Amino acid sequence: MVKHVVMWKVKDTKQGTKEENIQKAKELLEALKEKITAISSLQVGLNFSTRPVAFDLVLITEHKDMEALKDYQEHPEHKKVADFIGEVKLETAVVDFTY
Repeated sequence: MVKHVVMWKVKDTKQGTKEENIQKAKELLEALKEKITAISSLQVGLNFSTRPVAFDLVLITEHKDMEALKDYQEHPEHKKVADFIGEVKLETAVVDFTY
C-alpha cells in the first residue's frame, strides 16, 4: 500500500477569503474519492492549531501500489483540483510512503 500525504498553507486572499478557499479545496478534494478509482481511501482535515508553523489543510490518500498513485496524480479530475489549489496555496508539503 502507498500513503500520500499533502499539506497546504492557504493565502489570506485570492479567489475569496482564506476560509472560503480552504472550504472549497476541502469539498473538491473529498469529491475525488467518487471520481477516481485509483483511490483506496481519502481523508481531508482542516487544521485547528494556532501555531505559526501549522498548515491549514491536509489530504491523506491510500493507493494499492505506486502505479495507482501515479494514475491518481495523472487523472484529469485530480488536475482540476490541483489547478484550483495551485492558485490559492502559499506553501505545500508532501510525503509519500509505502507500508
